[in-house]
Amino acid sequence: MGALKVAAILTCVVVAAVPHGRIGDVDPAPVGTAAVVLLTIVRWRLLVVSERWVSRRLASEMQERAQAMLSLARLEQADTLEETAESVCQEAMRLESIDSACVYAFGPSGAVVPLAMRGACLPDEAPGQPISHRRAQHIRSQAGEGNWVDVHQPGSMPEGSAVAEAFASMRWDDRVVGVVGVGTVRHDQSEQLHERLSTLTEFGVVSAALMGPALVEEWRVADVRALLTQVIDNHAFRPVFQPVVVLRNSEIVGYEALTRFADGTRPDKRFLEAHMAGMSVRLEMACVMDQLEAATWLPGGTWVSLNISPALASAVVPLVASLERADREVVLEITEHVEVSDYQKLVSALELIRSRARLAVDDAGAGYAGLRHILELRPHFVKLDVSLVRNIDTDAARQAMVAGMAHFARNSGCELIAEGIETEGEREELIRLGVAIGQGYLFGKPSPVG
Repeated sequence: MGALKVAAILTCVVVAAVPHGRIGDVDPAPVGTAAVVLLTIVRWRLLVVSERWVSRRLASEMQERAQAMLSLARLEQADTLEETAESVCQEAMRLESIDSACVYAFGPSGAVVPLAMRGACLPDEAPGQPISHRRAQHIRSQAGEGNWVDVHQPGSMPEGSAVAEAFASMRWDDRVVGVVGVGTVRHDQSEQLHERLSTLTEFGVVSAALMGPALVEEWRVADVRALLTQVIDNHAFRPVFQPVVVLRNSEIVGYEALTRFADGTRPDKRFLEAHMAGMSVRLEMACVMDQLEAATWLPGGTWVSLNISPALASAVVPLVASLERADREVVLEITEHVEVSDYQKLVSALELIRSRARLAVDDAGAGYAGLRHILELRPHFVKLDVSLVRNIDTDAARQAMVAGMAHFARNSGCELIAEGIETEGEREELIRLGVAIGQGYLFGKPSPVG
């Protein structure tokens, strides 16, 4: 219905409303009828316009949804978090009228770090570098409430940067681990970002699935590193020593140095945490230094045995420096509970240490490498794990295993040390099988000295 038709209707209303050509008198009946007709026409016209607008809007949303689905389908986990985040940004930039895309990761200490950035992002932000404290606080606070849009005042942003940004939270394992953001450089497009939140939410969900597990693991490792740093800095541990004796007469020939942590954490668990967090060498060195200092209180003529991982043995320099402080002979026990990835590197490192300490393979029979560990390292001592010693006096299978290892020791030039001896029966059977040295609660529990 065009403007000409509407004008014609209005003219008819005026003519009908003025009876007998008298302008001063108005008949209300035709006026009311004409008004109803006119309102009906206007309402019909508005409905037509609205239907066309809704139709165009629906078509636009369907097109964007299809584009988003294609983009999300292309996303997959890459080798690193940064590469995965870069793919997310690349796909987000495919959306219409989007000029910037970014993925921010949340750190456990409150930091917010861009993993990837594309387009018209802030020039003072860079991947891998924490953003400003104020902006980090704002993003973390908003992300906890849900998805949102930031519209910046004209002139408040650097030239060429997005003037409006939309963000979607990445949630994994019941925590917000980061956000996905898109932006526009045009103020007249800022309102459309609100309409993009549903699409952006899908990017947040998929991004969380791809990056959430790794980000949560980074948080866990960071928490462990912070805890271990406190343990080391506060010396929240103490050395204890267990006697190693000649089985026939209980003469003490040496002591094994062990560590007990102030919070009661089992030593094997704590050292495994350090290994997983990349702090095993630092924690072990702190413990070794305390053990060597406390060992000066041990009886003269005895040696002290230190437990070290292959990582610390391969480091060489800090270990050799610590051995210079020893006031007695040192035996280095290479634990078998951590897999050795490079035997050649370990063997080469130990060759530099042999002149300063004797070597022992700890927990033989309970770790990764078994006999290979012994063959590769050529130790002076092989320590039989408690699992082989327990109830050996009543178990023929254990007796056969230890008899075989005793034969191997005699022919390879090393000596067996039995661990975990608790009964006289176990001691007597070990002596019968050819094991000369041992330790366990039968001879003494690990205790502090000094």
